[in-house]
Amino acid sequence: LTQLIQQKLAKQKAKEAGYEVTKERLDEASEAIEEMIRNMAEQMKLSSPSEAESRDFLKEARDFINSELKAMRITMDEYIRDTAEYMIVTDFMEDLTKDIVVTDEEIKKYYDEQLKIQQENPEEAAYAEVQLIQPASSRVKHILIALPEEEQQEYQNLKSEGKDEEAEAYLKEKLEAIKPKAEEVLNKAKNGEDFEALIKEYGEDPRMESEQYKDGYTVTKNSGFIKSFEDASLALGVGEISDLVEGPYGYHIIKVYEKTEAKPYTQEEKKSEIESLLKSQKKTNFMNEKMKEWESASTIVRHDDLL
Repeated sequence: LTQLIQQKLAKQKAKEAGYEVTKERLDEASEAIEEMIRNMAEQMKLSSPSEAESRDFLKEARDFINSELKAMRITMDEYIRDTAEYMIVTDFMEDLTKDIVVTDEEIKKYYDEQLKIQQENPEEAAYAEVQLIQPASSRVKHILIALPEEEQQEYQNLKSEGKDEEAEAYLKEKLEAIKPKAEEVLNKAKNGEDFEALIKEYGEDPRMESEQYKDGYTVTKNSGFIKSFEDASLALGVGEISDLVEGPYGYHIIKVYEKTEAKPYTQEEKKSEIESLLKSQKKTNFMNEKMKEWESASTIVRHDDLL
């Protein structure tokens, strides 16, 4: 209820300041919603690539949004208008806070204080609002001996249903079936055959052949890779090749090409991030005070007993 009141106040103040929903803004809002639907469809497609020919992901995404709007009891036109109003309120607030600045002294103070905290609590540094310590990393490439896509999907289905023990047993069984091939490739790698050539001949991770990952993956602690892949990548030395690393996609054979030790970023390297964070905090504080001012000057009747 408080949020709804503040939204209403912000819309009123924006209107008083001359910010109106125009046809151009409605068109912009409509396009933003269409872009959201397209992105949703693309994510659905990435999750089920084998069904790309048989499913209309764009229609499914649009149907999902329409069902959500129906549940909220609003029409698409109303949703477009709400989005346009949100846009003009955002513009209004940006205009109110455009003169807020962050000084070099404030940036230095934040850097010095936060660097000390992160150095004393390295496990928490990765989750800081501005990460000031560059984590240890390994640049790796791998040969993936993949499970069939339907088996990968079945494993994920079992996990999503909470059947963890059944999922792990299923994965072990399916990995055994491809283990001979994986061991054959591992032996070639361990015996000194060219790793890049082995990736091309046996690897089943298409990203290894892409321009984006031509230099491999950079792996750090909690960087989003599966744990077994991450642990092996960080444990190996430069030039070392792992044993078979099990995962839900199959077996990985990993080679480390480069390693970096953990070290602090300089203040200059993180200046723009710190400035952006501090400016955002200042803007939020300013708008909170402005909202209190508007609320005090307004007649607001809350029927909390009806909630």
